[in-house]
Order: sequence, then C-alpha cells, then structure tokens
Amino acid sequence: MSIHLSVIIPAYNTERYLQRCVDSVLTSDLRDYEIILVDDGSKDGTGAICDDYAASHSFIKAIHQENRGLPGARNSGFAQASGEYIYFMDSDDSIEPQGLQSVMDVLVENPTVQMACFGFTRIYDDGTQEKRVLYSGSESSITVQGKDVFYRFLSGPAFVWNKIFKKDLIEEFRFTESLRHGEDVDFVFRVVWKCQTAMVFSIPIYHYYCQRAGNISWKLNDNVMDYLSVSRGVFDGLRDSIPTVGMSRCFIAAKTTLTKIPKPTGFGPYFRAIRKTLRFRPREIAAYWKDRNLCESKAQKAASMAVLLFPHCVTCLNRIRKH
Repeated sequence: MSIHLSVIIPAYNTERYLQRCVDSVLTSDLRDYEIILVDDGSKDGTGAICDDYAASHSFIKAIHQENRGLPGARNSGFAQASGEYIYFMDSDDSIEPQGLQSVMDVLVENPTVQMACFGFTRIYDDGTQEKRVLYSGSESSITVQGKDVFYRFLSGPAFVWNKIFKKDLIEEFRFTESLRHGEDVDFVFRVVWKCQTAMVFSIPIYHYYCQRAGNISWKLNDNVMDYLSVSRGVFDGLRDSIPTVGMSRCFIAAKTTLTKIPKPTGFGPYFRAIRKTLRFRPREIAAYWKDRNLCESKAQKAASMAVLLFPHCVTCLNRIRKH
C-alpha cells in the first residue's frame, strides 16, 4: 500500500535548525507519511543528524550527496519519494503541530485536486511574527481551476514549501539546477500550466524563519539576477494570455531586490536589471492596475508603481525605514 505523503527536506550546513524542522513534522498530526532527508554535501554535523533520524525511524530515509544546491537536493529527494503526494520543506523552517493532516484529508478525499497551497507565518530574529493567510472566506478552503490557478499560485507567494503536489502532476518536472535563486517560481510556473484543479486553504501551517544566518534570500549577489530573469520569463510566458499575473510576479521580484540594495548609488547593474524586468507597455500597466483578481491590495499595487517609476527613491525610503 502506497504512502500518502513524502516530505522532502534538503539540508546543507543546517545542524543548528534541522532537528527543529524534523521534530516539527514528527510531532505534527500527520499520518501515513515518510521523510526524506537529503544531506547536500554539508561540512558540519548535518549529515550525522540525518543518519541518526534514519536509524531511529523506519519511515525516514537519509541521502548523502556532493553539493548540488537546493534544486539538486530537492531533485534527489523526489527521485526517492514513494508517496502519492509530495511536500518540499526547507531544513531551517518548521510546521504547525496541526493543519497539514487536515489538508491531506481533503486531498485524499478529492483525487481530482492536483495541488494545494496554504498560509504561513514569517518569524523574524527579534521574535516578531507576521501571518500570511492566502484565503479568508467563510469556508476553510476553496477550489480553483483554469486561469484562477495562475492567479492564486503565481500572483501571490510562489514558494514550494507552502504547497503540496500530487506526484503524478509533477512527475515530468524537476527543479532547474542551474538556478541559485528563483527556482521555486520557475518550478511552480511550469507545474501550474499542467494543473487543472487546485485548492487554497486558509490555515497558516508553515513557519518561515527570516534573516537567519546563511539564508541566501537575504544576500545581494548575482543570484538575484536569476530571480529577476525567472520572473521576467513568467511574464513573457503569460504575455499573450494573462499578462497581469506575470507583471505581479515581476513586481514582487523587483521589490524584493530593492530591499537588498543598501543605497541608490554604486549598484547600477541591479537597477538596470530591475528596469529591464519591468519593461511593460502602457496598456499592460493599466490592465495590471485594474485587475481585481490579482492577490494584491491597492497599496501593494501603488508600491509597484513606485518601483516602476522611481526605483532609486524606493531604495532611499527602504534605507530610512531600516534606520
């Protein structure tokens, strides 16, 4: 009898956080699952922690490999997965004790649903928390199809760690190992094209720890160019069908990049890349502003217009806020 859910956890030099991550799964309400730990060439004690868990639990597998980056580690874990559904976690995050099994119960009862997403909580180094709920209607979840899948899964958070995929939906896909940033967006974009029916759940299940040491998403380097390029690729792919969704993706990438630029001078290549990413026609900008189906408020759209017109000024404002 097949396992319902495979939880894939890539790990690279995260000995400080890995136990918190794995224990959050073990102590959750999940039933009928396996955990696949992928030690991606770690130099610290991460590999030993993976082996300890595998030795203590028959449903935990430990994989060791030379460093291939996060996309390569996820691909290795997926190759060993035997679950009907796939869930990718990051090794320095955790999940709520309750919630994931309720999502699984709904998915198992509705086999035509190929993908699900749920809310999350950002937890900062100073202890403050920010909950992100993706759906706030009277029901605990909604079913989306057709273009609504693009709106729900691409114009909002396009992470993989707040999504569960049916294995046969993503069987033909792999994470692009040449990417060091934006691999989630790239993967979700390709999967959404194939997905016919998905669900959005209101509950925030995932704990995303921000600004921790070593978190690549908080570094300004050439990897950011990958993120901008992938986001522009989403727009180019949707330009003839749902351009506003692609624009939303580009604005998110541009805003994220601007939060990393410390000052308005000396970072010309990044500003040029942002302007290239946001090269839209006037009618496309008007359509973006009017599109009420996007997962964005008017304030968020106004911020997008500021990034489009005055990226250097936005950097100055970000600097003032930080200080």
